[in-house]
Amino acid sequence: MTGHGAGDAPLRVVVSVGTGPYPFDRLVRAVDAWAQDWGELHHRPVDLWVQHGHSEPPQRGQAVRTVVRGELVDRFLTADVLVTHGGAATVLDANAVGRRPVVVPRRRHLREHEDDHQLTSGLALADQGHVWLAPTVPEIAIQLSRMAADPATGVVPPRQHGTRAAALRLEHELDRITGTSRPAGTTLRRFAALTRRRDEHRGPRPSAPRHAR
Repeated sequence: MTGHGAGDAPLRVVVSVGTGPYPFDRLVRAVDAWAQDWGELHHRPVDLWVQHGHSEPPQRGQAVRTVVRGELVDRFLTADVLVTHGGAATVLDANAVGRRPVVVPRRRHLREHEDDHQLTSGLALADQGHVWLAPTVPEIAIQLSRMAADPATGVVPPRQHGTRAAALRLEHELDRITGTSRPAGTTLRRFAALTRRRDEHRGPRPSAPRHAR
């Protein structure tokens, strides 16, 4: 991906706040305001798409409360600017398709989550180069402007490892075919459960025979 100049196609901005029970109005409002300011400053339209969960929808762009994982990952792939909450499954999905998102961690003191684990994990992921962390509203604007100026900053080598990545890819395809969605990691958990039941049915493995002395 490369940067665009004035008069080019709309800047595609994709936002995902997850599907948990806590609203994340701070993120939705921050991106909504930034999109208007950035578009006016650069004389370029912004194509804003927001999966807002239990938050209030933005005033501009397209808003959906929930979305099947296959469509969400497709939008990750086509976004010039990608912004997500700090949920592990969301970040993993983005990294798995080669995207380094701007991550805004939910905060406990703002009643956006029950604890601050998204900030803790976000700091570690940012240090490893997997995300751009933006804990505050001013930092959100800075990181979005940086990625809008050079969308290549949001691209990384796909990070897919073993069974976990294979299960996620399978979930994406199942969601796309059936038009349904499932909690993150459902296929992997089912695979693990089937493996456990198989092993229980087989019973303990016989010990290797000892060599006579």
